[in-house]
Amino acid sequence: MKKIGIITFHAAYNFGSVLQAYALQEYLRKKGFEVEIINYRMKEQKNCYKMFRTDYGVKIFLNDTLGIFYLNKKIERKKSFEQFISNYLVLTQEFADPIEFSEYNDKYDVYISGSDQIWNKHANELHNVEWKYMEPYLLNKIYGRKISYASSIGNMKDDRELNQLIEYIRDYHRISMREEASAKLISKYLNKIVESVLDPTFLLKRQDWISRFKLKKRNEKKYILFYSLAGRKKLNKFKKLITDIEKKGYVVKYITPFFQFRYGDRMNFVNCLEYGPYQFLDAIYNSECVITDSYHGTILSINLNKNFYSINGDYESDYRKTSVLQKLDLMSRSIGSDVDISELKFDNINYEIVESKLEVLRKHSKEYLINAINDDF
Repeated sequence: MKKIGIITFHAAYNFGSVLQAYALQEYLRKKGFEVEIINYRMKEQKNCYKMFRTDYGVKIFLNDTLGIFYLNKKIERKKSFEQFISNYLVLTQEFADPIEFSEYNDKYDVYISGSDQIWNKHANELHNVEWKYMEPYLLNKIYGRKISYASSIGNMKDDRELNQLIEYIRDYHRISMREEASAKLISKYLNKIVESVLDPTFLLKRQDWISRFKLKKRNEKKYILFYSLAGRKKLNKFKKLITDIEKKGYVVKYITPFFQFRYGDRMNFVNCLEYGPYQFLDAIYNSECVITDSYHGTILSINLNKNFYSINGDYESDYRKTSVLQKLDLMSRSIGSDVDISELKFDNINYEIVESKLEVLRKHSKEYLINAINDDF
């Protein structure tokens, strides 16, 4: 039995980060490997998710203070995330200093740089810190077998930064990226094949998520789940659509974790800021439709076979979502932020067709991962 160490963004208070870490861990455990997630939680990551962020200037601090009336929800959210991380992830002892990462050398048969934007110097956790804090995600000074699974560089394009990244990952045994465009880019820099694979959440199928978290249909009023990572200005663009949906007779449950925003005082608007990863999965599973501008909100809706709309067109990073939608022939579910409710059809997607396409991609991703782990040098 091979022993595997995974390093990724496993403890950010972000649904996608935590759930992708869980999915990679569980898939590998299911395949018979002994798996641990290397519990690297640098100070900067914790600062990013503090209730009142004091290290990023007056404007951000003032924005956080506007959420004082939601303090109880924010406390509950933090508690829900920490409970999930503690209960569902197999973790090493926590450390924050990258120097301590050297203690994990020779501890595992295989080291995996996992998914999420762990190779993006401009990710929230890494943008304001020196490169040395990124080095554990790059498995620097680890001399065992090193592979990556669905690592992401986000929109990092600076040639100097990319060359610096390449020097760190040149000695990896196998490399895969989450985005096809990134795989092609890094392949050119390395002059070797870099695979494009699915996000780890797709390694678990719909029934896996349902059974592992005992998801059940609830007897409650039909609702639309709206999940956005946008700030105040962008959320204002969505306001007409969301209020029009409520006028159609739906309850609207909304999650905007980085800015506490109110859509109205009516009972049919429910602020779910306090949700942790489990509650998020349950909310998707029980919704009539999900409307989201989030990458993981989009792909988890697909994986749970839900009716959904993915909001795209405002950010360069939207290609992460649209590339998945294109591969699955779901571009009809991509909408702009200014879409009118009359353009939306709250009908069911034919997931039998989607699943047949997804299974081909899933098979390729699983084969890459297992072969990368088992291949001899």
